[in-house]
Amino acid sequence: MTSTARSSTIVPRPRRSRRGAILLKLALGVAAMGGLTWGGMVAGTYTVHRHQDPLSNQELGIALTRVGLAAEQLAAAGCTTQEVTALVGDARDHLGTNIQALRDAEQAWASAKAEVDRLTKLVRGGKHDQLNALTAARTAFTAADEERQGLLDNFYNASAGDLQEGKLTVLQTLKDHRMWDMPKQYLAAGRTEPEWVQLRDALANHRIAEARNEEPDPGAHTFLLSVQAEPAVSAAATNLLQLPAVTGAWNAAVYPQ
Repeated sequence: MTSTARSSTIVPRPRRSRRGAILLKLALGVAAMGGLTWGGMVAGTYTVHRHQDPLSNQELGIALTRVGLAAEQLAAAGCTTQEVTALVGDARDHLGTNIQALRDAEQAWASAKAEVDRLTKLVRGGKHDQLNALTAARTAFTAADEERQGLLDNFYNASAGDLQEGKLTVLQTLKDHRMWDMPKQYLAAGRTEPEWVQLRDALANHRIAEARNEEPDPGAHTFLLSVQAEPAVSAAATNLLQLPAVTGAWNAAVYPQ
């Protein structure tokens, strides 16, 4: 039996030129990055510009409230409607160019806090091998918190920087005491922690007595009257009579039609 050997002719593949290979790589790169917008060249490299959503009125209102520049605080400090309109305008100008940095900082802060919370639960549950990770997470959270607070401080200064010093002092005092849940005028003066507790109890006693149509406790009533007579508290209470007008100006500037 005779076997016939099959022969084939091997056709050499054409060599791809170096220039062609480079062009192909560039084409693939552009296709992969199709969703990004490219802006000119710097030192032979492309700069990528990320899309940024414009500042929303809701974000502006939330940011002002967060830093203690809501209508009620501004009214307590004695701000006029003209000052409120100008302040919100300055706030909008500043945040309009810095909103993405604040968004990123807020997201980083929330992620860092969530990681600290997650690792804290693990460690408390007996996962002591996560202690080093928890320490690192707390360090990362501190850095994220400082970054966010720095941006908020810059926003506050840019917004309220044109106010008179006396009004800025009241606003800062209100911020310092905001952990005490009571009407804003009472936050305009400083006091010791026992005095804050006494004031809180006196206000509660007054509310309960009024609801029951009863006389308040004499000692609590006397203490409350003394607090209301303090110059800073009295001035803030008088200023708050303008709250409806100030609120109208604040809303019109933050949420324009």
